[in-house]
Amino acid sequence: MSKNPFRYGSVVSGTDFCGRDQKIKELTQFIESGQNVVLQGERRIGKTSLVYETVRRMKKRRLLLVDLMEVKTIEDVCTRILRAIVQIEQKSILKTLAHLRPTLSINPVTGDISVGLGATQDLNAQSVADILKLVAVNHARKPLMVFFDEFQDILKLDNSKELLALLRGEIQYQGDVPYVFAGSIRNHMDDIFNHPDSPFFKSAISLDVGPLSQQDFVEFLEMKFSAGKRLVEPDFMAEIFKLTYGVTGDVQQFCEALWSVSNEGVTIDSNLLGKALKLIFSREGKSYEIILAGLTANYLNILKALSALGGLQATSAEFVSEAQVANGSTVRKALTAMEARKLVFKYEENWRFTNPFFGLWLQQI
Repeated sequence: MSKNPFRYGSVVSGTDFCGRDQKIKELTQFIESGQNVVLQGERRIGKTSLVYETVRRMKKRRLLLVDLMEVKTIEDVCTRILRAIVQIEQKSILKTLAHLRPTLSINPVTGDISVGLGATQDLNAQSVADILKLVAVNHARKPLMVFFDEFQDILKLDNSKELLALLRGEIQYQGDVPYVFAGSIRNHMDDIFNHPDSPFFKSAISLDVGPLSQQDFVEFLEMKFSAGKRLVEPDFMAEIFKLTYGVTGDVQQFCEALWSVSNEGVTIDSNLLGKALKLIFSREGKSYEIILAGLTANYLNILKALSALGGLQATSAEFVSEAQVANGSTVRKALTAMEARKLVFKYEENWRFTNPFFGLWLQQI
């Protein structure tokens, strides 16, 4: 039996990475010139994998990844930056940051390094800037590329503007160190990099990461299916892209489910659609139920209307009637609130589910 070749929910590289040769070329040129870059693109579109694959191909460049997803405190930011530096270079870390009393421990099973800070003084935004100075030290030993993922989550901190100003101040003096910033909420990233009042205004060149070329992606997916002695009906491939908005991670997830519910020698077509979705629902059902528990009746009705009618005319009379709410303003406010909770997002003029499978699941309740 062939191994399922489809991967989702994690970074992919090498033979699992598809296309984007032009983006890799552009990003490589920016990195080599020390240019800071902000990656613009929707969630699960492949921004992180693009960075990993670019650095992998460069070979002589090291990747320092700082994941800021759901960061809550200044100490959390400090710890995440320090952990990333420790993963790259452990020498002199404890001595350099002695005033913060850092502690390191290694998981004997996984080998993962844990970092703790026991500073006698309160950690503040300046502490983050001080830790960031270590980047330049390590870059001098061997070139780095620093990647801040989910950078927009810094805005959740009470003193975010001060922190952004100090980060910007430190980064601008590390001119030969390329920094790449990515986030999954486009309007928040715009607030950081495109608003005149932001310390990061015009501090990085924008590189848009959109859906993969459908032709290239279809050929890639068909090759994966073919290796497992499965064929895909061409019209059904188009349906897969429609259901998932062509988002790379969601397409891969759906293909993984299709592989799991099919056997060698079959042609994958719409007859397997229900089985694949049922498998996804069974895996994610608990998380869906948790989401439902936190929704008001109005929010749930609006999400059901979004699933049934789509989000291009989310404030139309038809949508308002379907959602059983008072008016379009109620819909607009609710969608904006649910965008902050990462349940939906706005792509151009179209409201979409962050998880399209959750939207499909709502149709059956």
